[in-house]
Amino acid sequence: MTIKKQIISFLNNWKLSLLILLLTGMFYFLGLMSEKKIFVEISEWIFFISVIITLLSGVNALIRLQFLRGFGLIGIVILTLVFLGFFLMFYPNDFFADDLEIPKNVRFEKPLGNFEILDRTDSVTIFNKSNLNFNLVDSFQQGTYDYYIWFKPTQTGDIFLRIFEITQNTPLSKERIESESRIRVKSGEDSLKLYQQHFTIYEGDWGKSYGARIELWFKPIKGKSFRVLQKNYVVEGWMR
Repeated sequence: MTIKKQIISFLNNWKLSLLILLLTGMFYFLGLMSEKKIFVEISEWIFFISVIITLLSGVNALIRLQFLRGFGLIGIVILTLVFLGFFLMFYPNDFFADDLEIPKNVRFEKPLGNFEILDRTDSVTIFNKSNLNFNLVDSFQQGTYDYYIWFKPTQTGDIFLRIFEITQNTPLSKERIESESRIRVKSGEDSLKLYQQHFTIYEGDWGKSYGARIELWFKPIKGKSFRVLQKNYVVEGWMR
């Protein structure tokens, strides 16, 4: 029997395709429950290969005018992927920080605790007004933060953050953080003003710290964006 005939014979065995999909789906689920990156990646590849096989089996049935069987197989695959997508929405681990190390030759700061803010009635006592000192503050869940900065803009525009994992220079939650951290500021202020905004880092899991470079940028109404300052912090990601 030629390889082509063997493949066609295999695809004609729809019960075997479904059995493989079921077994590899269970294997993938066990991989997710193990919370081990390598196990999850291996089981994921095996599962999606079985998804392709089942789809091909369904298409093969349609070609053979076995419409009930063909649409049934394709429908099962679609329902399986919908269920999986829904499950992964609430899966807490993304393994982003598993293989990351915090460099020892780089100076990092730790975010201030939120109670350090709540216990102070005068924000001037926390933030060095004369040096325009940027400060990162833990919010009420790991991975969620507030930033505070004294700023006296010479132009009207927006200040916002860009954050990068420091060892690989990977942008973190690029569009979300730029949007969440954005603050409109106006020129003409007589003195420095304290600005504050909340944002979330989505990459990583609770308890898995890594190094990040946090950059403060300014985008004037007219002109190009430019970096105001940067600082290195040890951060965590928010677990959904």
